[in-house]
Order: sequence, then structure tokens, then C-alpha cells
Amino acid sequence: PLFIPDSEMMTRKRECLDVGSGSSSDFKRTKLAISNPVSIRSLNSDVLLEIFEHGCSTPASIVPNKTEAPALIYSQVCKSWRSLALARSNLWSSFSWGEDTVDELKDPIIADERFVALWDLYLSRSREALLDVSLFLFEYDIPEIREHLVDSIFNRQNRLQRLRLFCTQDALPKGKAYLLNEAPKLEFLDIESSEYDYELKPVSSSEAVTVDLSNLRSLQEIYLSGDILVKECVNVLNFLRSAYLWPNYVTGADSPARRSLTTSTSSLYSFLRASPCIDWIESIINVPDVLPSTTRRLLLRHLRRLDLILRFESAQALDSIFRNLELP
Repeated sequence: PLFIPDSEMMTRKRECLDVGSGSSSDFKRTKLAISNPVSIRSLNSDVLLEIFEHGCSTPASIVPNKTEAPALIYSQVCKSWRSLALARSNLWSSFSWGEDTVDELKDPIIADERFVALWDLYLSRSREALLDVSLFLFEYDIPEIREHLVDSIFNRQNRLQRLRLFCTQDALPKGKAYLLNEAPKLEFLDIESSEYDYELKPVSSSEAVTVDLSNLRSLQEIYLSGDILVKECVNVLNFLRSAYLWPNYVTGADSPARRSLTTSTSSLYSFLRASPCIDWIESIINVPDVLPSTTRRLLLRHLRRLDLILRFESAQALDSIFRNLELP
């Protein structure tokens, strides 16, 4: 058996007593805290608001069987919580409809008017707050609901800060001619309407989303693909850093028919001229026209990545772009 001398045993006991006496005050405070727990009702408005904002930091998700609406839950706890939640419009300004991925092996659950009512409730209670909205629409969704959702966002585009719109083939409401041109606060834009058509079949602008970049001056990121008609930008996009541009061949209402901004070499060059701080861009070129040489090359001092895909091989068109660019 282990033998410990008396002198060493006494030393150990004194050390234990010293530790115990030094931490007695901490122990008393812990015991007091346990015996007197703080009631949730004693939290002041600032603390509660911080809790609410943390809980609403992830956008509300309106999906059948998977809906998560934290602001709505907070507003239903009690009268004081409801008053606080309703007073903060930013708690209701971030929400999404549908899912970005669908299990093809399962039959989809169709959203009905109950979910539309929740969508409208968030829009109403967000009042004038800037919106962060995502819409994932599929052809099996009820047509009237699809139209109502898209209309509700485009009618409030002046409040948009972030918008993501995903539509599968034939999911975008037909004949509406949606135009995004009055969103001065919009920083993030991601629209995918149908898939890219490698056969370049003409698509009417009434069946596509038209994006006029002239009044989207706050844009920092833009991702456009599919049935998108991009009108040329007459103003400078000083904050734009990233761009992904894969539009289909969309014809406009003008005569002759206007093509999307980035289907030709010259229109891509115009886009670059309007984006002096661009850092990364990927674009497809369907019409490889040759740019004339300029006396002063376009300086893109921030550009770090340039991905160009030519649908039809044309070394001259590609050379004409780089001949007119001053790259870092």
C-alpha cells in the first residue's frame, strides 16, 4: 500500500483548505444564482430585442411541412413580446418561399393559400424595411400563387436589398413582362429563369425578366442566367464586384429587336466599361463580333478573374477584347 508521511499529509490538507476558502465567495454567488433564477419577464426590451434579432438572423422559410417563422412565434408568446416584435419591421424583412433543391423521388407538396397568407403577413409587417427575399418556383406550383408572389416582389422593388429568384421551365408567369428597374438599394441579385438554351431559340421579352441596370447603382453581386433580357447600363456601377451572365436569346419590344446585353462581344465590353471595380466576371458570348481598336484601353485595375465562353469560335473576337483592355 502507498505510504504518505504525516508531514506531507498535513501539507495537502492545508492546500485544500486554502483553495476552499479562496473560492467560498464564488461558491456562495453560484448558489445564490441557482436559488434565485432570473425570470424571462425580468429581461428588459433591449435584451429581448437582441434575442429576437439573433433568432431572425436566418430568413424565415415558407415551405410546406418545413415552415420556420421565428418573428411570428415571438409575436404570439405574450402581449409585451408581440408589441416588441411588431414594432421592429426588420424582424419581418427577410424570408423565402420554397426550396432550392427538390427530391424528384417524392411527390411535391403544393403550397396553398395558408402559406400565401404568411408571405403577405411578412410583407405587411416589414413595412418600409429593406427586403431580403428568395423565391423558388416550380411548374407544379399553382399558377395564381406563382403570379401573386412574383407580383408582390416586383411591385415593391424599391425596397429590395437582396433578391434571389429561381424559376424552372414554364414556372415564370406568362405574359407579364416583368421589369426590374427601380431598385436603388439592391446589392445582391440572382435570377435564374429556365435553363440556358444552347440552341439559342428566340424568347419573347414577355416570357422573360427584363433587368435595366441603369437604376441599380448599389449592386455588388449579380448572377443572371436563362430567360433574362439585360438592358444596357447608362450609369456607372461603382460597387459591382462579381458578375455571372448567361442569358438566353431574348428579343425585346424594340424594333429592331434588342438582344440581351451580354450576347455579343461589344455589349460585354460596354458592361465592363460600366463596371470599373469589377473583380470577377463569367459570361457567355453568343455573337462574337470584333471590337474596333481604341486609342485608350479600358483599365480594370481590380479584375482578378475573367471567364469568357464563346459559343462560336472566333479568335479575332477574343483578341479584340483583350486588345482593348488594360489588365492588372
